[in-house]
Amino acid sequence: MTNETVRTKFEYVDDDEPEDADALLRGTIKLLFDEYGEMDEDELAVAYGARGVELYRELKNAGN
Repeated sequence: MTNETVRTKFEYVDDDEPEDADALLRGTIKLLFDEYGEMDEDELAVAYGARGVELYRELKNAGN
């Protein structure tokens, strides 16, 4: 997956709105999870913060 793929999928998301920003983060985490499966939570925390880790855990638990 390239940066262009991620950019294209979320081109119309307005990141000034909190719900849109959360949707963008949720979509990004989902794309990463779909592409790579399990990931290191510490690395996710650095890149996407606590909310990114929370969304990752939700996706991971939904798969079980």
